[in-house]
Amino acid sequence: MKIVVSIAPGSMEDALSKLNALRRSPDLPDLIEIRIDRLEGLDMEKLLQRPRPKVIITNRHRNEGGGFEGSAEEQVRILSSALRMGAEYADIELRWGMRQIRRLLSAVPGAHLIVSHHDPEKTPATIRRVMKRLCASPGHILKLVTSANDIADNKKMFDLLVQSRPSRRRIAAFCMNERGQISRILAPIFGGALTYAAASGDETTAPGQMTVTDLKKIYRVPKLNGRTRIFGLVGNPVSHSTGFRFHNLVFARNSLNAVYVNFLVDDLRRFLGSFRNALSGLSIT
Repeated sequence: MKIVVSIAPGSMEDALSKLNALRRSPDLPDLIEIRIDRLEGLDMEKLLQRPRPKVIITNRHRNEGGGFEGSAEEQVRILSSALRMGAEYADIELRWGMRQIRRLLSAVPGAHLIVSHHDPEKTPATIRRVMKRLCASPGHILKLVTSANDIADNKKMFDLLVQSRPSRRRIAAFCMNERGQISRILAPIFGGALTYAAASGDETTAPGQMTVTDLKKIYRVPKLNGRTRIFGLVGNPVSHSTGFRFHNLVFARNSLNAVYVNFLVDDLRRFLGSFRNALSGLSIT
């Protein structure tokens, strides 16, 4: 599991400052996503000058939670320029279609693409069909992100990751919002390849995003795997509870392959119906 820190600078000065700070950070992430869809005065060459961390260039469309409103041709031009100038990855949305995705690849042979789909409102019943379309794309990493309106939506994403293992594709699949926060932590247990984080608590680029420090130091996300046991607190509300810090510290000190998370649950019966076989123990508040 790799951790991606996402930044959404408003200016070139802001972007370069954030990149420099992250490059020097003790919690340097595996990749940094630079959201350029609201960046004024974009200078791609300057943005990608070295030394810098490895980056993903993302120009998110407004229909998927971003600020870009241009055409497919403009999107391909912007992302191909980023790849030609050395960006390690470019994120292109599935919504542009296979023709545009292949155009981007042919414009920059050997380029690495993240093909993504975002639903900022819900976790639809069609997520299996969306994943099938993603798997038919030539993306090096496939990314599916939805919004969780119920804790059970997370389990749908976990099941999707498990069902997609035969494809042998690198997949990032998780949910946004407070009810989806657990998926950003637990995804590697079910085979997720990436999770996205913020550099700090006041720099989030999506609802429910956690800090890279919390993911690494509290939840030990890079070490979670298919044998990790899941424990947690069930309640509503649960955001006030800090017991997860104590439990995860105990797990770490005793070298236990386990993790403890807060489950924000509206319907206990539905939650248990979805998660019963995935859990090793629960606290109730």
